[in-house]
Amino acid sequence: MRTREKPASTEVVTYAPFVLLPSPVPRQMFEKAQAVQTDFNVMMHRVAHDYDFLKECLASTIKVDNFTGHMWQIYERVYKEGIVQPICLAINRSDYMFDSPLGESSRSQVHLRQIEFNTMASSFGGLSQKLADLHSAAVLFLILPIEGNIYDQRWLEYGIKAINPNIKVIRRSIQDLANRAVLSEDKCLLIDDVEVAIAYQRTCYIPEHFESEKDWDARLLVERSRAIKCPNIAYHLAGTKKVQQVLAEPGMVQRFASSPEAAARIIDTFAKLLQLRQSNNTYGEDIVKVLNEIKDTDERTAYILMERISPPPHRNYPIRVDTPVSLQLLISELGIYGTLVGTKDKVTLNEQTGHNLRTKAVDMNEGGVATGYSSLDSPFLV
Repeated sequence: MRTREKPASTEVVTYAPFVLLPSPVPRQMFEKAQAVQTDFNVMMHRVAHDYDFLKECLASTIKVDNFTGHMWQIYERVYKEGIVQPICLAINRSDYMFDSPLGESSRSQVHLRQIEFNTMASSFGGLSQKLADLHSAAVLFLILPIEGNIYDQRWLEYGIKAINPNIKVIRRSIQDLANRAVLSEDKCLLIDDVEVAIAYQRTCYIPEHFESEKDWDARLLVERSRAIKCPNIAYHLAGTKKVQQVLAEPGMVQRFASSPEAAARIIDTFAKLLQLRQSNNTYGEDIVKVLNEIKDTDERTAYILMERISPPPHRNYPIRVDTPVSLQLLISELGIYGTLVGTKDKVTLNEQTGHNLRTKAVDMNEGGVATGYSSLDSPFLV
């Protein structure tokens, strides 16, 4: 990883934080998370293609959240114009924790609880073999202007090259697209005279990634193009916390799941969710303060309240730059990857394509390796 002190340097790098030993993960819960991933893939694919559901679901959010409102405007624009590229490419990651509310550590007392479903994930998973037919066009990695997580992304690029060295991979920021990208008459997305076949987004998922209205115009340009988007705007909206909350309501999963059995497997992973929050996270006693501040405002309708998960802790040694190594009490979060390729009416690929484990201090609320809260880990199945 690039360092926070010199994020633009091509000479100064550091290793990603990791833990010394594999951390214990209940085998039954691990296999359960793997098995349900393709069910989630299909459900979220159907959610993303249901305009009326998304409109009703996000109606209160887009009124008070400018970022989601911008995204919805792009979605409405391309929906009314007619979707130019019907093929969807989804690289999803469903994140879980193991809930032991009574503090029990026995496997019989631990439950799998979904934290969130990410439609903007960090691995190409089972996609690489699908790229072999691309020749003259390029795969665009849409990245930050100064990208600290470049090496994780490079491995994905090398994986594409290993499958077919003729595939061109280019890396551009949304600001680059705002200044130099154009849409041809037949809706081809061109950047620096190169046609984009797949736009793989590693940016544009928080407000800070957009520096001006020109950047929003560039995001619209991508969406209006023939390029296959990963994710497209509908998938992006389907991955919001508000949609997760509505899907937890009675009867909603059954509406979109592929079968009653699949619906039951999905529902079994849900934590309790109530309408309160949409965007940035608030925890513990801070929730009371926030609720008092917004109790008489429309902003309250955009908030989601989620049941607190109590993962069983374990001990391990986090290895971090400039930090003494010590035995610490930690908790882990499991991510399961899934890949789906298809149109609204036909799914041609639906696979569970891997996992990751991120481990952090037991008293740490936030997560994320790139943000500095968590460390990379691997599961020791018990």
